[in-house]
Amino acid sequence: MSRVISKVISRFHGVHLYACFLTAIFVAVSPPSRLMGQAGNAEKDDPEFVPLLHDYDQAIEQAKKTDRPILVILGAVWCGPCKQLEKDLELSTASSIFKQWIAVKVDIDEEPGLAKEWQVGAVPAFRILGIEQEVAASNEGFGGLKKLQSWLSENYDAVNPRSQRLLRDDKPVDARMVTELIAMLRDRMPANRKLISARLAMNKDLVAGPLLAVLTSGNLSQKISALEILEKWSAPIAGIDPWEPDTITSERLSAISEWLGSEKNIQNK
Repeated sequence: MSRVISKVISRFHGVHLYACFLTAIFVAVSPPSRLMGQAGNAEKDDPEFVPLLHDYDQAIEQAKKTDRPILVILGAVWCGPCKQLEKDLELSTASSIFKQWIAVKVDIDEEPGLAKEWQVGAVPAFRILGIEQEVAASNEGFGGLKKLQSWLSENYDAVNPRSQRLLRDDKPVDARMVTELIAMLRDRMPANRKLISARLAMNKDLVAGPLLAVLTSGNLSQKISALEILEKWSAPIAGIDPWEPDTITSERLSAISEWLGSEKNIQNK
C-alpha cells in the first residue's frame, strides 16, 4: 500500500513541476499586451483611449475631433530603443498617454521630409505639437516610460488646446477663467506666460486676491509672473524676491492688500 502511495505522490510532483515549467515558458515568450489580459483590453475599450496612430494626417484630424495635443514619435525599423519603446507603450501603465494625447508614430525613412523639418537627430525622438501644429517641445532618446510620461506632463498645459484658446480669447475673463489662467502660470514657456500675464493684468478686480495667494502658495514661475503683474499696477512690491521665500512676509502682503483696497476705492469714487 505504501508503495502505491509513493508512486502516486511521485507522479503528482512530476506533473506539478511540468505545469510550472510550461507556465514559466508562457510568461517568458508572451508579449506585454498578452500579459495585460483583461486589464489591457479594458483600457482599450475606454472611449477616451485613442490607440497609437501611424498616419500623420489622421493624427491631425483626430486631434481636432478630440481636442487634444499631438505627440509625434519618430523612429525607424532598425532602431533598437524604438522597439523597446513600442513594447512599453503596450503596457497598461502607458494608457494615460493615449487618453490625453493623440500619439502618432512616424518612420523617418518613410517620411524624410518631416524628419528634416523637425530636425531629427537620434531616434526615437519626440515632438509635441501646438494648436497650429508648430513644435512646442522636443526630446531625443528613450530613457524609460516614466521619464517620457514626466516630460509629457510638464509640457501638457503649454499645448492643451483648451488652454491655448483661453490665451487667445478676447472675451472678458470671469472668476473661473482667472483660476485657470493663474494655474497656467506654471507654464515653462515664456511666450505663454507673457500672454497669460497680459490677460490677467487687464482684470485687476478679479485677479488681485488670487495673485496675493500665489505669492504664498504658488511655484516660482507663478510668483515671478504675479510680481510682474503687480509691478505693472505700480503696487508696493519693494523688497520681495520670488527666489527668497523669507522676503514674502505677512507685513509686505498686508501692504499690497491695503494698496489694492485703496486703489479699488479710488476707482469706485
